[in-house]
Amino acid sequence: MKKVEKIATHDFPVWRDKADFIIASRLSEELGIDDLLDWEQLWARKLNSDRFEICCIPFFIYGLALGDIVKTKPFGSRTYVVSEILGHSGRKTFRVFFQSLFRWNEIIDEITSLGCNVEVRWEKSKLIAIDAAAEIDCNLIRAYLNNLEKQNDIRWETGN
Repeated sequence: MKKVEKIATHDFPVWRDKADFIIASRLSEELGIDDLLDWEQLWARKLNSDRFEICCIPFFIYGLALGDIVKTKPFGSRTYVVSEILGHSGRKTFRVFFQSLFRWNEIIDEITSLGCNVEVRWEKSKLIAIDAAAEIDCNLIRAYLNNLEKQNDIRWETGN
């Protein structure tokens, strides 16, 4: 029996208007969670035949951020799979895992008021991915997230 691949998708990528392509990144080896997810679909802007600018905030991939430039190569049946990061945008990625959805609107509003972009993945993981541009003071974001974590509202991590 053939294994069904599990793919994390982005319903509302923050740079959707710039994106013109969808590429993939393997997750199983990187995360060591073969039974949870296999791939993350990434919205991107095609720069040439194998180079792309990332147009979404990665939910699961470490070391990658919105605006980074990546190289792709074929892997298995897929033609465009991230193989290398060619350039970093200087942006930071944070991930927030909610314990409940009690205050999620308030928390997302506060994060966006700090100047960040947010993408939401609720259906299975109660997860948001946060993008902070290079000019944003990430210490304010970390302090806010640490406070929420102490209150047991969330768990959080950095993605890059």
